[in-house]
Formats: sequence, structure tokens, C-alpha cells
Amino acid sequence: MSEYESRLDQELLSILQSQRMAALGTLQPDGTPYVSLTPYAIDASTGRVVLQVGALAPHAQHMRDDPRVSLLLISAEVTDLPSSSLPRLTLEGHAEFLREGSTEWHASRAAFVERFPNSGPINALLDFEFVALSLKAARQTSGFGASREVTGESIGPLLQTGTRELEGALALR
Repeated sequence: MSEYESRLDQELLSILQSQRMAALGTLQPDGTPYVSLTPYAIDASTGRVVLQVGALAPHAQHMRDDPRVSLLLISAEVTDLPSSSLPRLTLEGHAEFLREGSTEWHASRAAFVERFPNSGPINALLDFEFVALSLKAARQTSGFGASREVTGESIGPLLQTGTRELEGALALR
């Protein structure tokens, strides 16, 4: 891995760790795109992004009908910089509704509650579910002219190892 790739990996992880909400793109039954705002967490044990969705939410039904999704994350805006320099990350993948009580459901719930401590009581309600995203690809833009494609094969392991390393580095600050 080059120094440039390592820097981009750290920026990618930084966007994922510093933001808590993302724009979720799903497909309606007629193929029309649908975008909603959703909180997310990273399950470092699986390298998957985890969403908590209301069972009755339109995007939940869309993901049941067609599991293809896209997630857009944008770093905090700095108003005196051009919009083209704003770091951002688009993730593409497939949504999987986790079976309540399964090992992965417990791990995903733990990751979500760690990131959103006040969500614990909400998670106990019957109409909320956890959805894990199996990432197929990512498009990272780190400013004007600085972008790259990231394969699904490399992003999962990056989320597993890099998330732990980044959390450790942030804890040392």
C-alpha cells in the first residue's frame, strides 16, 4: 500500500467515524430512487455498516423488496472552501435484515448502542430492526481531483481493522 492509499484509507475511516448520519438511497417498487436520512454504526467484528430502521418506514420495505442500497456520507462542511473540496464517500451494497437474537444481531446492536447510547430503549421496541450492509464498492472523493474507487473486497477488512485502529488513536488524544 502506498503512502497516498494509506492517507486515503485514514480519510475514509475518518468520514465514517466522524459522521453519525447518512443519506440512504433505496429503490421503490417501480424503480424510482428514494432517499432518506438514517443513523449508522460500524460493526468492526464483521466490517459491515449497520442501520437501525423502523419496520414501517418506506425505506425498510424498499430494502425488503430490493436489497440494493447506496449510502452517502459527507464530512462537516467548511463554509469558506469550495464545495468540490468537501470530502465525501458513497457506499454501494446489499441490505440484510438481521434475525433478532442471532450472533450478528447482538454484535450489530452493541455497535449501534455504543455509537448511539440513547438508542437502547428504542431498540427494545418491536418495530425497529437492524440491517447490515454488505458493501460491494465505494467511491471516495477527498477534494477536487482526488477520488478513487474502493472494491468491496478491500473495504470490509478496512472497516474491521481500520475502525479498531482509528478508535484506538482517537482514545489516545
